Amino acid sequence: MEEQKNANNKKKIFIIGGVILVVIILVGVFILTKNIKEEKAEELQRQEETRKEKTEEKKLKEDVEEEKIKEIKFPLGQNRYLEIDVPEGISVEQFKDTFVFKKDDVIFYFSFVVLKKDAKKDIKTNFNEFFEEEMKNNALEDKLTIKELEGDIFDGYYFMPVTDTKSKNKGGDYKYLAQAESFVEDRILISSYFDRKNSEENLDQWLEILKNIKIKQNENINYLESEDKKVRINIKSDTFKSDFKDGYLTGEDGEMKITLIINDKAKTKKECYSIFNKNIDSFSLNIDISDRKDYEKDNFLISEYLVKNIGKEKNTQKSIWKIKFIKNNCISININSFAEKDQKLFDDYLEKIEIVEN
Repeated sequence: MEEQKNANNKKKIFIIGGVILVVIILVGVFILTKNIKEEKAEELQRQEETRKEKTEEKKLKEDVEEEKIKEIKFPLGQNRYLEIDVPEGISVEQFKDTFVFKKDDVIFYFSFVVLKKDAKKDIKTNFNEFFEEEMKNNALEDKLTIKELEGDIFDGYYFMPVTDTKSKNKGGDYKYLAQAESFVEDRILISSYFDRKNSEENLDQWLEILKNIKIKQNENINYLESEDKKVRINIKSDTFKSDFKDGYLTGEDGEMKITLIINDKAKTKKECYSIFNKNIDSFSLNIDISDRKDYEKDNFLISEYLVKNIGKEKNTQKSIWKIKFIKNNCISININSFAEKDQKLFDDYLEKIEIVEN
């Protein structure tokens, strides 16, 4: 009996031990499973955060690329800028006054160089000299093929691609080179074309970019400043609507038409007056000027005259100029309106125009 009892106790202990072991295993499996699930959830969360970061980076990059594709703006002064459209698929880098357009196996450079007083203005001569001195020894071509190119503001020349026979045509080396130049106010726009394929499509795209370059104005402006910053002409009127062209500031204020010019070619007062008279003589070849009278007042040369037969109505307009030589700058102020206007209206408007010396 005693042995049977001991056997039963052992059996109970074995069963209890087995149950405990199973419970321990189940608890361990539960904890392990929980940890795995938590780790997996954390990993999924990390992956999701990484995905979001990459998506945001990609979106930011796309936004930047989208912004780059639109246009390049190069400041010219007088609240104006030169605008270059950037075609889709072209990336742009800027190095000071040079913009580099890149696409596959082609590169376009656009540089803006301030002209020196003695700078040569014969673009074709410059091209031929450049070819003889820098390109001819390695070129397949014997001479340049120079063509004229006209656009919104581009009015110059370019030469067709020249073949560099010693080019490896890889890395930073390009086998075909072309160049275009145009004078834009006090600057020269130089654009270089590098291509590995001598592609007609690439060349056409480059020329189209050049033809579409524009000069735009940020906002309405009411002043003109000399290149050396020593003289500035202000128009003190909120209703003056300006239009800056070819170094002149022109605009309208009601029925008054205003033109401001600052010329730095004259070295003396006498030369300043002489330049003005030559301009008037040139104007008179194309318009009907009469009743001109010139006189000096308050250190200004005043010139008044009538311009007849304006427009289909054959109107007569009155034009008043005020000329003054200040700090090696020849200042010209013109007001033009209908002749029947009271002289006081002209005088009152001239009072709104001030000259500031710096």
